[in-house]
Amino acid sequence: MSKKKKILILILILILLVLILRSAFSKYVNEAVGATSNKIGQWIIKVNNQDITEDVNTFLIDNFTWSENAHVKPQKVAPGMKGHFNITIDPTGTDVALKYTIKIDEKKLREIADINLKITGIKENGVESELKLDDEGNFIIEKEKTLAQIKSDTEAIDNLEIEVTWVDDNTEESNKKDSEVGNVANRKIQMPIEINVIQNT
Repeated sequence: MSKKKKILILILILILLVLILRSAFSKYVNEAVGATSNKIGQWIIKVNNQDITEDVNTFLIDNFTWSENAHVKPQKVAPGMKGHFNITIDPTGTDVALKYTIKIDEKKLREIADINLKITGIKENGVESELKLDDEGNFIIEKEKTLAQIKSDTEAIDNLEIEVTWVDDNTEESNKKDSEVGNVANRKIQMPIEINVIQNT
């Protein structure tokens, strides 16, 4: 076989090897991208039946339930009364593990509503939870949920009950403010909360 034919065969083999390697690499990249897309999955989370899409969401909760008081008319609220509001976290439309943080800002509530409302307890799915504060004095609820929990029939949805007390400190200034709040017809108390939900891989 002539030297020219050997060089030609060698060039053809090299071209063939390049084509085979290129095809294999392309297939690998496509599979890697496909796998990544599958991992991202669906991301639908509802808080009190409201679909949230951003990382941080701010809500004003006004669905308070107040305990009855013999000294207060029905459907009315006054200092010294206890109540609660509920937050439901529903991640069942999500295909990835997640972590959420709920921040409850009592100071902002006092600025908005001018009442001395205190958080006195937190129940998670009916069980008492420890009250935690961040560095700024806000109440914090943090939870991680695995994908197995999210897909579970019993562990997916978290029902949080936040217990509150309208503190009656019985000072002249507070009594005046409380009377002003109480005299506003159909007055709603709105608790500012911030919810941050992120994927937890």
